[in-house]
Amino acid sequence: SDGYLWAEKIRKMIASHVITIGPRSLSVTVSAGVCGLTAGMRTDELVAGTTQVLGKAIEHGGNLVRIF
Repeated sequence: SDGYLWAEKIRKMIASHVITIGPRSLSVTVSAGVCGLTAGMRTDELVAGTTQVLGKAIEHGGNLVRIF
């Protein structure tokens, strides 16, 4: 829950900024995957879960936070 809230806060902060470079303006978006760590979970399982939900966020258009 806390991981999701922090990721969402960071995503919103980044998306709200407009970057101006010369005559061009652009914005950046962030997609994030958050996976909870459970007792006995291996590092590769944590990374795999996070990668999986990050992929889901991107598949659904990006600029999203998804939880495993």
